[in-house]
Amino acid sequence: MDRSDYSVFHEMMPIFAYSFSSRGFENLPERLSLHLPSVPDVYLVSLYDYRYLLHACQIISGSDSRIRIWDSGGYETSKDDDLSSHFSAIAGSEPWCEETYVETACSIPWNMRDILVSYDAYENPASRPVSKQLEDACLLFEQIPGHYLRDALLHVDHTVDIRSLVNDLSKFEGCFDILGFTEKDVAATWFNGINFIADVRSELDKKLKQYMPLHLFGCFDPKSMVYFYLAGADIFDGLSWLRYFIHGRSTSYIREYEAYVPFAQLSQLKVYRDEVVANNVNVLQQLRSDLSFSARTGDFTSFADEMDYVQNLLANRGVVS
Repeated sequence: MDRSDYSVFHEMMPIFAYSFSSRGFENLPERLSLHLPSVPDVYLVSLYDYRYLLHACQIISGSDSRIRIWDSGGYETSKDDDLSSHFSAIAGSEPWCEETYVETACSIPWNMRDILVSYDAYENPASRPVSKQLEDACLLFEQIPGHYLRDALLHVDHTVDIRSLVNDLSKFEGCFDILGFTEKDVAATWFNGINFIADVRSELDKKLKQYMPLHLFGCFDPKSMVYFYLAGADIFDGLSWLRYFIHGRSTSYIREYEAYVPFAQLSQLKVYRDEVVANNVNVLQQLRSDLSFSARTGDFTSFADEMDYVQNLLANRGVVS
């Protein structure tokens, strides 16, 4: 796959977006103020949280050289959890619909590298035909002025026909810059996810004139990101970095971090949880740098095992031809 002709974010791929959400996390404004300054390059917040909790936060309302991904609010208002959730979080109860999505998006002080995710807070969104999801997304984007990239989040299930999906997308040429799927929809197992991402990437590269990045929502543990990047995904986001302790390419319960904490700090819960977040950012940024270096040089020696796994899986099953 050739990522070199997508110049907007080429120097940053893969993109790791550090997500913040009110769903499952108390005191979001305080958490954002505490941890956002240490987040490099890219972060994600939802329009729902911006409207009801964060609109007064200068830390995200002002000028920012980082990429800001404005999620639709579907996660905050849905009863569905992502794959990294370890308990079922209560969904937001404030009003949320297409009108409030558009109204809130129109109030955003857009920066040059912002990304806006299409509205997806529907009941059983995967039951809506892909063509309808794309049409609705395009119509809502047209109501929102400003300079931002348009990220079409599609909900699909295992019955989706990928050729038809990309054909539908090609009819909206110029309306979308990024194509997104949730990890939960398409990658309940690595086998399913790797084949799905590889098939979509193959079809996109054949049908579209310009390279279109693939965004995998809710996927932010290091091991999965390596496999899905090698299969063709480009942008990843999620809350795992706030939920778990990341060590190398493994993700563990935060409790396991206690084994690394000096005895004198064990009674200071806040201290070592802040250190967990800082550790996770450092580990993930090193991983992103390693993947970026491999993609630029073509040397995937440090990811040889993962590359062999992906190539063998695709060779045995085959991609869309």
